Amino acid sequence: MGVPAAECATVAASLGVKVVVNEFVSYLQLAASGGAGLAERSRVILTYALCGFTNFASVGIMVTGMAAMCPERRAEIVRLGLPALVAASIACCMAGATVGVLTPP
Repeated sequence: MGVPAAECATVAASLGVKVVVNEFVSYLQLAASGGAGLAERSRVILTYALCGFTNFASVGIMVTGMAAMCPERRAEIVRLGLPALVAASIACCMAGATVGVLTPP
């Protein structure tokens, strides 16, 4: 995404919290720490990478809603839940990467 190697662990931890818990908790942690250890550019990249509902709870909501609408395809919907989470995470990282390209170092 354009984050310096020294700051990757901090960014990865925030993205991990986003996937496991949710993006709101990750944003709150970022705000509470003030982005400690991150350059301004890295904070901007991380802010955009955190945008999106890519977490396990969102997958559960999606699977439940779609399975209720189309119960005969429930097995297929459940099977595609994890790949959808991975694809959505990649899309959020691409948003961060786009900001990384457009933000001067």
